Amino acid sequence: MVDNREQPTANDWKQLVTDSLKGKDWRVLTTQTPEGISIEPLYFERTDKLREQASTLHTIWNSQVATFTKPLDSIEVDTRPVHREGADAITELVAFLTAAHDFTETHHQLPSQVGFAVDTHFFMEIAKLRAARLVWHAFCHARKVEPTTLHIYAETSLRSYSLYDPPVNLLRSANSAFSAVIGGANAVAVYPYDELTGATATSERLAENVVEVIRHESFVTAVQDPSAGAYAVESLTDQLANEAWTLFLQTVELSVEERAQWFADRAQASFTFQLERLAKRKQALIGTTSYANPVDVAGTSVSDHGYKRLAEPFEKLRNELHSYSDKVVIIQAGEYKASKARVDYIKGVLSVYGWDAQVIDVETFHQVHDAYVYAVVAGTDEDSEAFVESGHSFEGTLNVAGNHPKLAAWREYGVQGAIYAGQSLLEKGSELVAVFKGQGEVK
Repeated sequence: MVDNREQPTANDWKQLVTDSLKGKDWRVLTTQTPEGISIEPLYFERTDKLREQASTLHTIWNSQVATFTKPLDSIEVDTRPVHREGADAITELVAFLTAAHDFTETHHQLPSQVGFAVDTHFFMEIAKLRAARLVWHAFCHARKVEPTTLHIYAETSLRSYSLYDPPVNLLRSANSAFSAVIGGANAVAVYPYDELTGATATSERLAENVVEVIRHESFVTAVQDPSAGAYAVESLTDQLANEAWTLFLQTVELSVEERAQWFADRAQASFTFQLERLAKRKQALIGTTSYANPVDVAGTSVSDHGYKRLAEPFEKLRNELHSYSDKVVIIQAGEYKASKARVDYIKGVLSVYGWDAQVIDVETFHQVHDAYVYAVVAGTDEDSEAFVESGHSFEGTLNVAGNHPKLAAWREYGVQGAIYAGQSLLEKGSELVAVFKGQGEVK
């Protein structure tokens, strides 16, 4: 039976996404990365350039199936140091090329292995390892030698590991390992989920089994390049390779000191970008900035292997604030159904600081307000306004949920600040530390 239905066009897909977003433009789903690349919600076309790229990859791909290995202390060409400082994928690829250049100049032969740390940005990490083979192909041709087989060692990054809710680290490492295998890594080291506080025999076994499960149950190793044909991954691969090669040609001309400073500046800018996105909840670190469990107790870190961790600033705030949990309250203003969304949002934000805040209604608050130091009014704009302007005798620090248009004028009613979407959790947390230590007020 022949299917005569027309294939959907790019515009059809765009309209479908727009409809699912209830009229919002489909481009609102575009995400900016630390590399300065826009991750588009839709990719439509595999160009001739991408077909050529895939063909090149197939000719230089190392066909060895990914195996589990223990973390390595040293490797011929190692990009992990710059990753540990917070570098993005492009910077890591430039580090690979410059290190390969230095190795070749020193040893008068090409390196045979390169080490990468692989984070949780799934598609970007797949593209990074694929791009590594493309720029290696270009590197060999630039030196007028035949491209040699490149052995890629990958280890799961500790950048996203957290001391709180450590079992989530197992999901992070599995995600990273999966992207490493799909990206073409030949050997993958998976850190145990409790690596920060001291691995156990059980966690080490789970770490080793991550790669075994990927190899034997996902079937991604049954084909040479499992992400080939995925326009998004191929487009990312192309962008990473082109940008990395351009920057390599610039950095290779720098002095040793200038190059070191260039990498340090890039890594710091990338880390800051990622941290700001987490702080403003544009990106989630489960168990730390989203779905934090206030009753979790963090273990003591014994080793981070030199990684700058994104969770660390939030862990520090939680350590300073969690003991004040019983002094914090959420005031439900208005009916439950109308206020629930904001009450839940505020409860989620306060859990980041280790606070399991009690929720009480307005009448109860007037009776027991002396028991609290910090209170947040959560309700509709109208209900919040009614509570604030009706007057209260609370002597602690009062905030409202939402960036209310009358917020500035409400200072005369004792409102010192607000909690709202887009606000930095780190900045807010620092203000709250100052409040509880009697050094300032919230905004």
